[in-house]
Amino acid sequence: MGRQTGFILQVKPFESSQSGAKLQKVDIQINVEGVTIVDYKTKTVLHRYPLQKISFCADDKQDKRIFSFIAKSQSDPEKHECYVFLSDKMAEQITLTVGEAFDLAYKRYLDKNRTSLENQKQVCILSI
Repeated sequence: MGRQTGFILQVKPFESSQSGAKLQKVDIQINVEGVTIVDYKTKTVLHRYPLQKISFCADDKQDKRIFSFIAKSQSDPEKHECYVFLSDKMAEQITLTVGEAFDLAYKRYLDKNRTSLENQKQVCILSI
């Protein structure tokens, strides 16, 4: 399961607004593994965050096109990074998709651990 949605990524907004630079267009891919940000034109992966590194995501209730998430930095585990996207679509749907990915990943985790626990119980029973 995975979804891909087109976005415009605003990196370092203060600098971008000062220089008059255009916003970078990106695709964001959301699945049970995590969130991947891909350059729209070159298809180069810009950032990849496993779900367990994402601590928060939300859509703006006033501007329905804005979606954001906060994740632990890949380079420095003491830092967090905030990404803000301006979407052509309703950002609420994107937030819901990230939530669904978290739900599915958690169910997968429970199923995996349940199977592991059952196998451990069987080994204990056989060794008695």
